[in-house]
Amino acid sequence: MTHDGGLQRGSFPARYRRADGVLWRDTGRHVVLLPRGEDRVPLVLGGGTAELWRLLDSRPTMTEIVAAFEPDPRVEVADEVECALHELVNHGVVEGDE
Repeated sequence: MTHDGGLQRGSFPARYRRADGVLWRDTGRHVVLLPRGEDRVPLVLGGGTAELWRLLDSRPTMTEIVAAFEPDPRVEVADEVECALHELVNHGVVEGDE
């Protein structure tokens, strides 16, 4: 983690979870998030990022998240998952537990 709570690329907490205080709604196709804070701006997640948000119900590890997106061992998605998690952590809507 960085000093401001952000995630450094290549560093992985033990588990990921939705940040407390984030308001959200799952429309089935998209997930709309309203982060904490006074200067909050709504985020609309679609596709794989929306699915990633849904996976956070179980407080998964990075390995579990990648496995959910990577049923075929020939397909590498770890970099995309890492990038999506990095963005969600930096927006303050996802946190990692050590």
